[in-house]
Amino acid sequence: GPAIAGFVIAHLGGASVVFALNAVSVVFLAIALLAWRRVNPELASRERFVPALRAGARYVWHEPVIRRIMLRAILFVIPAMALWALLPLIASEHLGQGADGFGLLFAALGTGAVLGALVLRRLTTVSTNGILLAATVLYAATMAIIIMIPSFAAALATLVLNGLAWMAITSTLQAEMQLVLPAWVRARGMAIYVVIFMASQTTGALIWGLVANRFGLGPAVLVAACVVLAAAIAGLIWRLPETGHL
Repeated sequence: GPAIAGFVIAHLGGASVVFALNAVSVVFLAIALLAWRRVNPELASRERFVPALRAGARYVWHEPVIRRIMLRAILFVIPAMALWALLPLIASEHLGQGADGFGLLFAALGTGAVLGALVLRRLTTVSTNGILLAATVLYAATMAIIIMIPSFAAALATLVLNGLAWMAITSTLQAEMQLVLPAWVRARGMAIYVVIFMASQTTGALIWGLVANRFGLGPAVLVAACVVLAAAIAGLIWRLPETGHL
């Protein structure tokens, strides 16, 4: 998707064409949803919305393991967002690329994420904490490499590894949440987790944008990489329970 968008912006009419194509693509999703005939399961008696939400939030707040998973997500996502938020500047200022080059860089991230999903299926003998530690260190290293080496080819290869690390961390944390949460509160707990995750992305993008504006692109990315590495070290202290037996 990003690679096609970059090509269209650079050679086939600009950003307005991309947004038009994106709008048209949503129509096909709407058609698919309208054509979907799902068999409705038997519904249990439903709780009232506000008390149910309050009960879910109370459980999440008082369960130490859930709080630790969310803390690990916050500690990683806020500094890790420096790369995602500043990637357009990295493409234009650091690597001298236009829209098509930026699209390829973002596509490299996506390629790495797909590879990460495939690799994770085979890491059955590696512990949860081992995966998180290795992937967080890899993410920090790739952030430093991409801002220190002004090579487009090197950036593409580095971003594949970065996307792999991102997928390994985010999917592992999400799987931990789903395995640890009891069935009665799982949907509410995952909803709260998603809110925390998205809030961390928003906060991280704002912080590192301000840092880059004040101190420069290179220092912002390098400092963020150091903070990601600090999150890896924190993970040695705030370890997550192993869930391979569940």
